[in-house]
This record gives sequence, C-alpha cells and structure tokens, in this order.
Amino acid sequence: MKNGETVSVIVINYNYGAFIGQAIESILNQTYQNFEIIVVDDGSTDNSRAVVESLIKKHPGRITYHFQTNQGVGSARNAGLSLARGEWIAFLDADDMWLPEKLEHQISVFKRLPEIGFCCSDYWNMLAGTEASHFMALREMKDFQYDQLLTKNYILGKLLKGNFVGTFTTVFRKSVVEKVGTFKPELRQCEDYDYWLRCAMVTPVYVSSKPLVKRRIHSSNLTNNFLICSQFHEQVLISFYAKNRAFLMEQGLAPDVKAGLARVNYMVGNLQFEQGQTAAAFRTYLRAFKSNPDIHNFGLFTGAVFRKTCRILSLGLISR
Repeated sequence: MKNGETVSVIVINYNYGAFIGQAIESILNQTYQNFEIIVVDDGSTDNSRAVVESLIKKHPGRITYHFQTNQGVGSARNAGLSLARGEWIAFLDADDMWLPEKLEHQISVFKRLPEIGFCCSDYWNMLAGTEASHFMALREMKDFQYDQLLTKNYILGKLLKGNFVGTFTTVFRKSVVEKVGTFKPELRQCEDYDYWLRCAMVTPVYVSSKPLVKRRIHSSNLTNNFLICSQFHEQVLISFYAKNRAFLMEQGLAPDVKAGLARVNYMVGNLQFEQGQTAAAFRTYLRAFKSNPDIHNFGLFTGAVFRKTCRILSLGLISR
C-alpha cells in the first residue's frame, strides 16, 4: 500500500456466506489496486468465516477479518472505521458487488477536485435476472446536477427530501470521519442516512451518474422491511432537524425538511395500508399533510385519501 493513496474497503457481513466471496472478489478485481479489505462479521452463524479465511489464504496480506457478537450494522461500520488505515474509506455490503472500474473512477474524482470529501454513484438493482438503474427510478433525481462539485447546501437540500445514496457506492476521505464522527449504533436501520446528512454539513459532494455497483435484491436484505425502514428514516429526519434547526432555517432548508417528512409519511401510510393497518394509514396521511401544509401537499393528501377510500369501497375489486 502507498501511504496517502490507500482506500480502506470495509465489508459488512451478517450470514451472507453465499455471497461474500463474490463481494470480496469484486474488490480484488478493481483496476485501482491500492486498497486494504476489512471484513467486519457482525456475529454470523453460517459459513462466512470459512469463505473469508479461504480468500485470506489465497490473497495474503490483503484482507483483515474482524468478528464481533451481533451488535447491528452501525456498530459493525464503526468497528471497520476503527481498523481503517487508508486516506479514503469505502463500504461494501457482503451481498453486493463492485464493477471493476469503481474505485479508479472515484479516486480520480478526488484527485481532480480536492475540495470534495465525499463521492457516491448510481448503481444497478438486480432482481430476477434484470438490472435497473437506481437513479433512473427516482423522480427526484431527474434534474439532479450529476458529475460536478456540489455545494454543501445543495446536497443537503436534496438529502433532506430523501436518501438517494447507496452506502456501497460511497468513498469519502478519512478526514471527513474526523469531523463527523462515527455511525450511531442505536439506529438499527437508516444509520447510513443519518451519516450522509452529517457529512453533507461539512463537505462538498460529488455524485456520479455512472452505475458502479451491482446491488442484489433478495429476501434476506435488511432494508426489505420497508415499513420499519421508513419509520427509522422519519426518526432520523426529525432528530436531525431538531439538532440543526437554527442552521437549516438560516440557510432556507427548512422547507426541504418539511417536504422530506411529508414524503416519508406518505410512504409509511401506503405501507401501513397494504398491511391492513387502515386506521393507522389514514392517521399517517394526516401527519404527512400537517408536516408541510401547503397547496401542493394538500393535493397529495387528498389524492392519497381518495385512492385508498376507493379501494375500501370497491370491496377488493381495485387492488392498487
């Protein structure tokens, strides 16, 4: 490893023995080869250790394996950060895969734009043999300013409206960690969203329009429980606003917080409705409107209530 140019790649694993070998191989196959691999195993009970140890023997000196009792993904990420020796930090979940040019593309961005402390990218969602761009599926990313230096306020405003960052696409300077601190282990989900919001407070960001990662979507994904994930998202947003309210109001970002709260509450309401929690869904829709009571949001509120009421009255004839 060359001092000052090393990427510390932190691979988080929990019972992904079926996938982790491919994840690590995707790092080893990078066109940019100055990296260390730190595997943090958060208490796996499957064959993960055996898979990693076989790769350690095959690639001596390249992989560090750290096992801990199950403490959650935030704690696992922090363990990786504590072991990292590189100038840059990158994350990869054990069930996903990097494309070969991923690190080379992002490190070149840092060298070209030294003001940037954080870089992420688009990625491919893989499901049932198909691949789809993550960013292309997000309405709010249609007019996004890709492939350029983004000011702190611009990126923060976008993140407040919704989390578009795939943790497995990120690379950021270790100096950013020194400013932001570690992940919050008490957050069992959306610990990454909280972290990206805090990063956006301290550094300009670069978002690449180029998909650099393949993300598997399968039954074991932690974030497949979208209702719980959305509720954690709301919790993170409320907490962030409470802590930084004066700054956000001063910078004119309070409307973005309100829009973000409304958006996540409509998501929660829709998920509650699909799970048969009808009364809770309508209460959540009302909370969504109250979080941002303007004309546009009133239209969203009445539309959501109207559609769900029609479904109830149809006695199952309307399914969506």
